[in-house]
Amino acid sequence: MNYKLLLGILLFTVMANAQNAGPTRQTSISSSETIINGSYNYSCNVKFRFQSAGYSDKPTAMKVGITDFYIDKITYKGRDAATLLNDISYPIVVSQAQADVSGTIIMRRGNATWSSRFNIDDVRAGGLDNIDFSSSHRNEIFSIFGEDVTYNDVTPEMPAVSLSDIIASKVRDIINDMDRVIREEASQKKAAEEAQQVEEKERLAREEEENRNNEGDSTDTEEVYTNDSDDTEKSQAEKAEEERKRREDDATAIEERLKADRKRAAALEREREIAAEKITESISGIAEGFSEGVFTDLRLAANFRLSENIKDEDGNEEYSFIDMVSYDLGIGVGRSGFFSVGYGTPESDYREGSLFKVGLGFDVLSVLATGNKAGRYFLTLGVEGEFAFANTESIEDERSDVVIEDGILYGGAVTLRLFEIFHVGIGYGFLNSDENGPGGDKTFKGNYTNTIVGLNIPF
Repeated sequence: MNYKLLLGILLFTVMANAQNAGPTRQTSISSSETIINGSYNYSCNVKFRFQSAGYSDKPTAMKVGITDFYIDKITYKGRDAATLLNDISYPIVVSQAQADVSGTIIMRRGNATWSSRFNIDDVRAGGLDNIDFSSSHRNEIFSIFGEDVTYNDVTPEMPAVSLSDIIASKVRDIINDMDRVIREEASQKKAAEEAQQVEEKERLAREEEENRNNEGDSTDTEEVYTNDSDDTEKSQAEKAEEERKRREDDATAIEERLKADRKRAAALEREREIAAEKITESISGIAEGFSEGVFTDLRLAANFRLSENIKDEDGNEEYSFIDMVSYDLGIGVGRSGFFSVGYGTPESDYREGSLFKVGLGFDVLSVLATGNKAGRYFLTLGVEGEFAFANTESIEDERSDVVIEDGILYGGAVTLRLFEIFHVGIGYGFLNSDENGPGGDKTFKGNYTNTIVGLNIPF
């Protein structure tokens, strides 16, 4: 009794899932795939339908599957499988296969249409793989067809579809059989050639023996046989000489390659030595800078974004996620200059990324503190410039809603330094970035302001 109840529940679940989707359509593919030393032609059907992704009966997802996969021809090392193998005839049914499926899906109702590119990895033949539409795609569908649209109201179309990275075990098995037969044929051919050579040598030996036995019968006959024997010996000597020359040429070619390899190795070693010398000189120069007072202090700073004015290419207000908090490490040069490098991260819970920048600055005005025996300046006014490049990527949805933004930032700042220990500043800069995501590509441009808070550590 329990198994009947379980069977009933299973049947109900299957029927419920089958009804939670729109009508199934299919399109045909005929193409070819390149393999090592060959190729094969194939044909198959791609089935597809709209269904719901947890939105009642709304068309918010689709399923795609491969069926009726056939091999129409296999060519390997210039040989056809049906000609080479006795048990092969076309078309060949492939029951186990998988491939990446990509193409364009269209949703149509009357004159209203919506379309999008898609790519699904590792789709197995005989099944249907699911892909949920992104939030931006769902919004587009509801905007075009209305909030009350269902998957039974729209018609799916797939005008362009292709397979890539195909894995078919049947093809691999046939190729292995073809390779085995080809190697067997080559082995048999080589054995036949060697047997023919042995037979030819034996024939020549018999003729030579007959010539020696028939010497003295007649002058003409002796001359003929002698000439034949001489020709045979000459032919064998020529072959031996050709073999010797071939071996000498091979040895010469190998020696030349070894010389070239040794020359390249020596050049690489010299390049490594030069690079090591340059690094040593750079480190030595930095050490001399510290010892001779060229480098005066270590500068640590944090940069916080205050505001930004960003617009896209159409003039619409936008928000750039390259909104960074960055931290700088700088070093003072002399008493009036410094250079720095910085790293930043985005201020967002659903974005991840990084910013790298370089900076350069110098002091324009300093006021010496009264009674300061150490010679420290009470107040220093400085200016600095920065250049940075950044990248962010959304982590909200790893499949559908990934948005990538790449940008370049450049600007300047005015700083005030107190007793050459603490410093604050205000900056202004410009931003250019490109965003790529499910909604398309966008270009952002604008400006920003930021504040700087830092600490100087004298050497």
